Amino acid sequence: MITEDVASPSPDFQVILVYDVTRWGRFQDIDESAYYEFVCKRAGIRVHYCAEPFASDDVSVMASLLKAIKRVMAGEYLRELSAKVIAGQCRIARSGYKLGGTAGYGLRRLLVSRDGTPRQVLQDGERKSLASDRVIYIPGPPEELEVVRQIYSWFLDDDQSANAIARLLNQRGIRRDPRGPWDRAAVNTILNHPKYSGCVVFNRTSRRLGAKNTRNPVDQWIVTPNSFEPIIAPDRFREVRERRRPMLSRSDAELISSAWVSISARTLIQRAGNSSPI
Repeated sequence: MITEDVASPSPDFQVILVYDVTRWGRFQDIDESAYYEFVCKRAGIRVHYCAEPFASDDVSVMASLLKAIKRVMAGEYLRELSAKVIAGQCRIARSGYKLGGTAGYGLRRLLVSRDGTPRQVLQDGERKSLASDRVIYIPGPPEELEVVRQIYSWFLDDDQSANAIARLLNQRGIRRDPRGPWDRAAVNTILNHPKYSGCVVFNRTSRRLGAKNTRNPVDQWIVTPNSFEPIIAPDRFREVRERRRPMLSRSDAELISSAWVSISARTLIQRAGNSSPI
């Protein structure tokens, strides 16, 4: 952190060279940018903007005004860029591709080229290296698929709770390595997530421009059915959701009813009308 280096008893530098205001930081609050510069100035360390028309030690009204305007422009650029990135990610999700995160139990991530040619199965922590490549879900090992189907069978056919299912899995020595033993949350994830019925789901939560992670309304979710081979039949998945409806949150309950139908229909239409490569 620059503040720690500057605040050290004897910093080993006297000047910070910055190409322009945007390289100092595209802060949403320009006071934050000014604060860090003030911390440096107070410690006797100059901040020199190499490509700016104002001198680093210029304290005139015009220099201060110009610097403030450029800070506002830098912050606005970041906001616009964030909106474009989200729009691009939504287009990719509507085409049935996975964005970010791990696949989850019973599923794997397959790297494919722009024309859909399989490249390799990505391990945990691995990412695609080419911007034009895409990632899709594929079913995992047969033993994991059997466990997922067994969880649905216990819940639907034997009326077992999530806690009881977790106990059964642990008693049988079934591990979900490297995630540890089964618990209620892990079972609920498998019962609740539409990906097990062949859907790609995106934008359920968001964390933009340094804000806290927030849960988005259902009408902002991107749900793309029939994106890959399902582990659980969609009708059986919806049966689980209907049975769990009283226990679900408001947004999940909306997804089960009209939202699920409207989002699925809308994404299928958009997918049909967006057949060109992304």
